[in-house]
Amino acid sequence: MALFQRKTSARRRVVVCLSDLHSGHKLGLANPDTILWDEDQEGNPKARPISLGATQEYLWALYQEHIEGVTEFAAGDEIVVLHNGDLTQGTHYPDQVASNELDDQIQTGLWNLKPWFALPNVKTVRLLLGTGVHTLNGSSELIIARLLRSEYGDRSVKAISHGLFDIDGALFDVAHHGANASSRVWLQGNQLRYYLRSLMLEELLAGNRPPDVVLRSHFHHWLPPETVSVGAGGKVYTSRMMLTSSYCGMGGHARKATRSQHVQNHGLVAIEIIGGEVCRVKPFVKTLDLRTKETL
Repeated sequence: MALFQRKTSARRRVVVCLSDLHSGHKLGLANPDTILWDEDQEGNPKARPISLGATQEYLWALYQEHIEGVTEFAAGDEIVVLHNGDLTQGTHYPDQVASNELDDQIQTGLWNLKPWFALPNVKTVRLLLGTGVHTLNGSSELIIARLLRSEYGDRSVKAISHGLFDIDGALFDVAHHGANASSRVWLQGNQLRYYLRSLMLEELLAGNRPPDVVLRSHFHHWLPPETVSVGAGGKVYTSRMMLTSSYCGMGGHARKATRSQHVQNHGLVAIEIIGGEVCRVKPFVKTLDLRTKETL
C-alpha cells in the first residue's frame, strides 16, 4: 500500500526552504542582535554583542529583505519553514571559524532563525541535519531545535535527518545531500533530472507515490525547478526538484573546492501550495560576481 494517498485541502500555505547559513563562519549569516557570553574579570557571566564583517552585513540585509518578501508573498497565509542543513559552521576548517566556542555558534544559529518566529503565521519549522563536520554530526541542529521549542512552545519545531512531508496533500522529500549542480553551465540541471527520475522510479517500484517536490542543498548554488514526468499504471506522475542556495560568503576553502568559481548566489525559495497542489515557485535569490574588477 502506498505511503501517502493524495488528499485535498482548500487552504493555501507557503513552504519556505533555505539552507547553509553556516552560523559561526567568518562569512556566514549573523544576526546583529545576537548576544554571546563571556566572563568578566571576576568570573561573572557578561553579555558580548556579536561583531559583523562587511559580507555579514550584506547577507543580513539581504536575509531581512527576503523574509519581508516571503511575508508579502504569503499574505497572511500559514508559512512552513524548512532549514535544509548546515545551520552552523563547526570547527573542522579552523581558518573559516569566527569562534571555535560551540556555544557561540549555537547562539548565532539560534538568533539567525528568530526572525521567522516573529511572524505569527509561521507555525511549523523543521531543521534538517547537515554535514557532520559543520554541525558536530547534527548536534547543533538538535540543540537549536530544543532551544527554539523551549522559547516558542506554541510552534512545532523538530530536527530530523531526512523528511518526507505531506503538506495538505503535496508531498515533499527534503534532505541536505543529493544531486550536485554540475560542473559546466550547459550541464546544469542534468544531475537533478537524473536524480529525480531515479527517485521517482524507486518510489513507484515500491508501490509509493513519488514526491511532488524534492529539495536538496549543500552546494551553495540555486538551481530552479527541474521537472520530470513518469508514466506508471495508467497514470502520469510529475515531480519537481530544486537545489537551494546559501547565506554564506565564499572563503578560501570554498574557492578551492569550486575551482575558483566567480559567481555566487544567496537566497531561499518559497513554494505555494493550494488545494494540495504545487502552484507558484518563487525564488528570492541574488547573484554576485566575486571577481575584483580593475582597469589597469
